[in-house]
Amino acid sequence: DGDGPGSNLTFLEKGCQIAEDGKCGYRLPFDLENTVVLKVRISQPVQGWLHGRMKDANINMTTAADNSQIIEIAAKPLTIPSIYGWVKWTDLPQGVKDLYPVGSGGTGISLADFTTTDLVSRTLLTKSEVAGDRAIKEMNLWLPLLNDKAAAMRTFWVAQSIKGELTIDSQNCVRGKGFSGVIGTNAAVYSDGPPTFDKEEQSLNYTVGASHLDSKGELFKGYYQLNLRSDVARCLYGFGSAPIQAKIEVSSSDGTPSVATTVINESDGWLKMTAGGFTFSTPKIKVKLSQATEAKPSMIKKTTITCVKGKLTKKVTAVNPKCPTGYKKK
Repeated sequence: DGDGPGSNLTFLEKGCQIAEDGKCGYRLPFDLENTVVLKVRISQPVQGWLHGRMKDANINMTTAADNSQIIEIAAKPLTIPSIYGWVKWTDLPQGVKDLYPVGSGGTGISLADFTTTDLVSRTLLTKSEVAGDRAIKEMNLWLPLLNDKAAAMRTFWVAQSIKGELTIDSQNCVRGKGFSGVIGTNAAVYSDGPPTFDKEEQSLNYTVGASHLDSKGELFKGYYQLNLRSDVARCLYGFGSAPIQAKIEVSSSDGTPSVATTVINESDGWLKMTAGGFTFSTPKIKVKLSQATEAKPSMIKKTTITCVKGKLTKKVTAVNPKCPTGYKKK
């Protein structure tokens, strides 16, 4: 805004996300069909995992002449539900109230609002994290109050690092070995950190969460993609060099199986596993990997042929037997 007569400041419209030289930059939704490419060059290799809002992500990593790392991620944006709403404090169930003890949260014009003890007139503004058990619990408690429906649908393209590692007994497969994997999902909330490795079930587990309905009241369908470096997968499972197979299971929070379309492939050193079309609120995703047994030399069938050269005869036994030079197969 201008600051009175003679001001040299230029009036800027509300809603500007960035302003320069009197020009206003507005926030616009992504085109969901366009692929966005992020290419960065860093002096130290990325360690651990990335997560964010990416669909059909493809990763390419190369090393430059000066040993710096070049990472290129190509992916489409995702539509994410925004879950929020206003409810009077007196109308909240006790389970929700317990999330916000006296002295936390609040909105107003003075700092006293953040330590109010007047719970009858209390107003709260919460900004939940998107990842972690608290975020998942908070969303689940609010969904019944909001009719299990998103207030708005927003488009995002996000890639960011994840705090944490795989379970302790699996860390030797990833620690100090650079970039391990990427997780992309359209869930409103999701597990904090990389997938957990369940040694007994031999599965990589992850939890995602959102409302059942989008802002139009239509069923919201989930999307989850795990890109895992092939050598990390082989280390976790003790696999050899044979091709890896994967099975993705999606189940609701009560354990009921959920219908999902899954796509799995391995190429260029990466395992790419995608599950889509499942419904929310907090389904659990399990990725189980397996590998066909590699044939041992003793198990490979050999055959014997007879070769002749004049009056000479030789028998040759091999997987693919061939007669020596000058000999013909009898």
